[in-house]
Amino acid sequence: AEILAASLQDNGRARVLGCRSFGKGVSLDLIRLKRTPGLLKLTTSVSLRPSGVPLERHIPGMDSERGGVWPDSGLTVTLSMEEEEHWSEKAFQTTLRMQVVGAAPDSTPALPDRVLERAVEVLRAAKAH
Repeated sequence: AEILAASLQDNGRARVLGCRSFGKGVSLDLIRLKRTPGLLKLTTSVSLRPSGVPLERHIPGMDSERGGVWPDSGLTVTLSMEEEEHWSEKAFQTTLRMQVVGAAPDSTPALPDRVLERAVEVLRAAKAH
């Protein structure tokens, strides 16, 4: 999602709304060790935006403020800690349910989705012009 959003944003094909993304722009490989039990986690690639800026926020020697995907000007929606925890847990539970065939739907009441509500406002305003 970050790579797609960054690509669309850098090429002027979409506006990004919400809050800054996590900035996980690296690929990791797990290598099983032969002589001792365990795994070696090795970074094998770094994703760059079309503009050349890395998506990863945690690259040694680079400005970590540049990583991730930022909302366009005027389109930032700041979530409370409660909202962030709620939506993070919802995403986690959805992933778990997708792995289990026949899992019951999530019955936890959702908080209002302020990011979605803001996106609808922006689209309605654009349509009105």
